[in-house]
Amino acid sequence: MLFKVYKGTLEDKQDYVFAFGENFLEEFLVQYYSENEPPEELILPELLEESLADFLSHVKGKKLELRFQSRGEKGTS
Repeated sequence: MLFKVYKGTLEDKQDYVFAFGENFLEEFLVQYYSENEPPEELILPELLEESLADFLSHVKGKKLELRFQSRGEKGTS
């Protein structure tokens, strides 16, 4: 699921279905953000490889704030 939040309000939710694999999250992020502009902040369920974080920042045109979220409050970068 991809949630779009603006100023603390949920604006959109999109569901995606794909085969689960070892690098499914990384593959999804590359594919999705190659076609869509990344937001100011991404909250993810796991840490990303530095090369992927650099790619997302390059697509955005500036450094993205990436946060790890397992449960509860927003995690830290």
